[in-house]
Amino acid sequence: SSTSRGLGDVYKRQSLIHSIIKSLPEKRRNVLMLIKYHGLKNKEVAEILGVSVKTVDNHLAAAIRDVLEALQKQDIDSGSRMRLMSWLL
Repeated sequence: SSTSRGLGDVYKRQSLIHSIIKSLPEKRRNVLMLIKYHGLKNKEVAEILGVSVKTVDNHLAAAIRDVLEALQKQDIDSGSRMRLMSWLL
């Protein structure tokens, strides 16, 4: 059915973004997860990790760039790609 196919697409996208994030360097991955998944502010992440806010900003920007570049290389439809990108930005 179209509902099960839709769910399959959702799971495929989630699996894809999970594998891309898992492949990031540890510092970038940690910053991205704390901000995007856990909803922490950059200042809070800096305190947790014992780094400056500027370092958090740099790691976040690099992580987002890495994920966007990885998404561009994937064989997925543009609508799915845009939904995944909008989550990051």
